[in-house]
Amino acid sequence: RGGIQSVDPGQREAAQAIGMTHTQTMLHVVLPQAIRNVLPALMLASPQGRAQTTLEIIREALPALKGVPARIEPCLAEMNYGTCQGVPLASLPFDPWMPKDGAARFGGETGQEVQRRALGGLLGVMDKAPGSVLAVSHGTVMSHLLEALEPGGEAPLAIENGCILVLSYNQTARSLALIESVAVPCR
Repeated sequence: RGGIQSVDPGQREAAQAIGMTHTQTMLHVVLPQAIRNVLPALMLASPQGRAQTTLEIIREALPALKGVPARIEPCLAEMNYGTCQGVPLASLPFDPWMPKDGAARFGGETGQEVQRRALGGLLGVMDKAPGSVLAVSHGTVMSHLLEALEPGGEAPLAIENGCILVLSYNQTARSLALIESVAVPCR
C-alpha cells in the first residue's frame, strides 16, 4: 500500500489523460513504480555501530535487499549533546529521547540543527540516487527528521531508541515522504 501511495498522483492523471483505463493505469504505470519505490534504491546507516549492525541484520533477514547498495551516512549521526556527551541518561538535565534544544545549552545541537543536517543530507544523497531509501539511525535524529516531514511539525510516532524509516523522494518537488517506519516506541 505504501508503494502505491508513493507514486506521484500526476502519473495517474497523465495515464487517464491519454485514455488508459484504471486497470491499465495500475498495471502499466502505478504498480511498476510502486514496486520500484517499495524496494529501496539505497540503504543508509548512522556512523554509530548499532545502526550499522541493524542494517546488516535487515539485509540478512530480507534476501530481496541483498543487492541494494548500503553505506554509512554522516547526516544520520546521533545528535551532538555537547558537554553532556557520554553522560548517563538518568543524569542528563534534559529529556534524552527528545532533547529539542536542551543539548544546545551545553554546546550541543538544537533540534532545528539536527533537522537541517539530517534532511539536507538525505536530500543531497537522494538527488544523486533517486528512488526510496531505507535509513537506520537513532531515536532523536529520526524524531527530528519526522517532525520536519510532517505538515504540523509533530512526529507521527514517539521514538525512544533506534528507528528504521523508508522514505520516498519526489525529485521534482525535492521532498521526502514517509513510506514505512519501524521504531521502538516510548514506554
